[in-house]
This record gives sequence, C-alpha cells and structure tokens, in this order.
Amino acid sequence: MEETIKKMNEFGEQKIPFLFVVDYALQKPQIIKLEDAQSQNVFFKINNQSNFPFGKVGSANFVSANGSKRGTSASPNYSGTVFEPIDEFKGDIA
Repeated sequence: MEETIKKMNEFGEQKIPFLFVVDYALQKPQIIKLEDAQSQNVFFKINNQSNFPFGKVGSANFVSANGSKRGTSASPNYSGTVFEPIDEFKGDIA
C-alpha cells in the first residue's frame, strides 16, 4: 500500500488526474491515469463526467446543459454507450 500512496502523491504533485480503485480486502489497490483508463477497459462515470467513446447517439439517456449527449450508439457496428459532443466542439476532439 505504501507504493500506491507514493504513486498517488506523485500524480497529485504533477496534477495528473487518476482513478484509485481498491478491493474490499484492501489487498489490490490500483492507480490508473484517466487518460489510460479506456485502453485498460476501465470505464467510469462520475457526476456525468465519463470516458465513454465518442460516437453518434441514437437514444440519449443524458443531455448536458450545452446539448452534448450520452446514450446508446446509433452505429450498427457498436451497441454500447457513447458520448456525442455538440457540433461546434466536434472539430476540437481528437
């Protein structure tokens, strides 16, 4: 656990956003940079902030104040949850 605390302090000092996950027995703590979460198949949603993949929403279950949507994918190749930003932000996301 000391190594985990050390890593959290390092990320905190460097202002790197991260997730801290631990099992109930406190035996297997994990530190995951938010930017690496999706590549490790870790998806999160905290206060409507998430790392869902970008895509066209077919059926929205959440619409933000600016009109961005989260919901079921409209793509026939993917049936999971996606995030669709409003059109004016789409060129800024890569």
